[in-house]
Amino acid sequence: MTKILIRGTQSTESIGVHAMTICTMEILDKSIQNAEFYIFSTNSDIDHRLYDKYGFNLCVVKGIGGSKAMLSRLFRVSFWRALNKCIKLDAKRLLNDEVLQTTYEADIVVDMLGDGFSYDIGGLGGNISPIGHSLTILLATSLGKDTVLFPQSIGPFRTKLVKYLAKFALNKAKAIIVREELSKDYLISIGVNKPPLYITADTAFILEPASYERIHEILANESFNGYGAPVIGINISQLLNHKSKNSALKEDYITLMAKLTDYLIENLDVGILFVPHEITAYELKNETNIIGGDDIVAVKEAYEKVKNKNKVIPIVNNEYSASELKGIIGLCDMFIGARMHSNIAAISLCIPTIAVSYSIKAPGIMKMVGLEEYTCDFRTMTFEELKTKVSGMWQKREKLKEEMSPKVKDLKESVWFNGKLVKDIVAKRK
Repeated sequence: MTKILIRGTQSTESIGVHAMTICTMEILDKSIQNAEFYIFSTNSDIDHRLYDKYGFNLCVVKGIGGSKAMLSRLFRVSFWRALNKCIKLDAKRLLNDEVLQTTYEADIVVDMLGDGFSYDIGGLGGNISPIGHSLTILLATSLGKDTVLFPQSIGPFRTKLVKYLAKFALNKAKAIIVREELSKDYLISIGVNKPPLYITADTAFILEPASYERIHEILANESFNGYGAPVIGINISQLLNHKSKNSALKEDYITLMAKLTDYLIENLDVGILFVPHEITAYELKNETNIIGGDDIVAVKEAYEKVKNKNKVIPIVNNEYSASELKGIIGLCDMFIGARMHSNIAAISLCIPTIAVSYSIKAPGIMKMVGLEEYTCDFRTMTFEELKTKVSGMWQKREKLKEEMSPKVKDLKESVWFNGKLVKDIVAKRK
């Protein structure tokens, strides 16, 4: 049995995290015989519900913590190592914490944080901040565990201290895989030069959409019977809604999306699907600590501002899985997304896609399929810019789809390299 600890699975709301977790386990399960997976969880009931149906040999370990907890654990591990080295005392009691024990017993640690290892997303505290994440890598490597970073976007880091800490931690990794050229160039520029650096597609490229029958069952529940016209999907992001309301932008994000929706309906004769891609688990719907809401909140807010409501279906009636939402996105002739994994779902189905970008990851990933000119920075975008890009893509959508197809095929194939890499590393340790 090969025990694989997968880090970075703790966001119960993010459909992108769900997609990466499923696909990471699928890749490793097909590459390594008798793989046993471990993930840390803030709510084990939710994680069991999300992942048990896929049939993996999975253990969900309750317990995690932010930067302070990681720092405390790192001190304990350092003391344990010192005792072991200096007086040959294996003081296992210092590791009597579920996180430490699980990490200690793992054969390898696989990190799949996505975009959390960046100041574009993370902050000073919490589990997904650059500081917290650097500490999780150091914790595993201090316990003697090979750590492989699965495809993700890394950086930029704002301060010298964080940059130094991240560089130090990353140089302890066994291998680093990024999902676009920008991250690789950045890591080289800050001196990450000890582990080998690779580029493959995001693991979610290989996620299978839910069945045709299941998608039509969902859409019937959402009162969608087809428009008799082409369909454009739009992911409305509560993250950008929140950022927009707390920043000085040229145009309010939700108002802009509603305005664009009416333009598309009136000028392109299309129907619109509003697609959420971060959804609070039903077990947490009444929790008072859920601040700001999920994408369903943003979808409802945008829908209220649309004039042509008869041509818009907001997907808001249930909590849907990553596979189900990918199946819904697969009905679209074109897609406009803010959440990167909503765009990855569309791109991996060869659907021409416009990315509303809030970090370095979007331009890099869009470039891999020849769509870099269809990226809009949400901080500076205007209605005129969006209208121009959307109209241009709509006219070229069939040609773009043909051009995307061989690139998407190559990207999907590249994902399987990740499993081979981990398999080889594990084999060398045994």
